[in-house]
Amino acid sequence: MVNKSEILRSLFNWWSCFKIDLTAAKGKYYGCFNTIMPVIGNQVKEIMALHLVKSYCLPQLMYRCEIWPLNSVNIREIDIIWNNGLRHIFNCCWRESVKPLQFYCQTLPISYLIGERQLLFYRKLLCSDNIVLRTLA
Repeated sequence: MVNKSEILRSLFNWWSCFKIDLTAAKGKYYGCFNTIMPVIGNQVKEIMALHLVKSYCLPQLMYRCEIWPLNSVNIREIDIIWNNGLRHIFNCCWRESVKPLQFYCQTLPISYLIGERQLLFYRKLLCSDNIVLRTLA
């Protein structure tokens, strides 16, 4: 459970143009991904491997993404991380587009998922009973 004071501190840092470091989120994602993939190996179907990665690794990468000040560089970096994971699961070449894979697996690009979570977060802020949170939103 996320502490409310942590969310407020992060929001104030975001509005004061403080750059949020995504290194920890990327490290946790890669750690989780590199733990799961060798264990399942080639014995598990790709869809099952994708489900495991989406269930356990993706939340590590998207932790607190609702309050990230995303610029085009950060969005591209996060998309590359997710796309490379898909390429690894499906054993694709790094030059191949992952859009057909995303369509086949019914998975949105991660930049869309982050945008969706940010919109839902701001909607919750606007509907909050707390006047400070509504003012911030």
